[in-house]
Amino acid sequence: MRITAQYFGANLALPEGTEVEYFDSLQSAKNAFWRRTDFDPQYPCQDNSAEMLLWKGMLLDVEDLYPDYRLYIGPKGGVNKEDCW
Repeated sequence: MRITAQYFGANLALPEGTEVEYFDSLQSAKNAFWRRTDFDPQYPCQDNSAEMLLWKGMLLDVEDLYPDYRLYIGPKGGVNKEDCW
């Protein structure tokens, strides 16, 4: 299943609806999210307030679409997935 994602955090501007990226699975999206919040040099100064919104399928624009899932860092430092429906 392909996943469309948007990543944002405290030190990043809120992305436009067309600023999306794609993953081959939910697990690969979780892995990318973890790396970005764990001092990835491409995403400096991110902390546990970062989030990634996920939609099922390949979408070009998610401007007005409600996400299927939300990834966030939990209180013990792990990646948590929350259903948004």
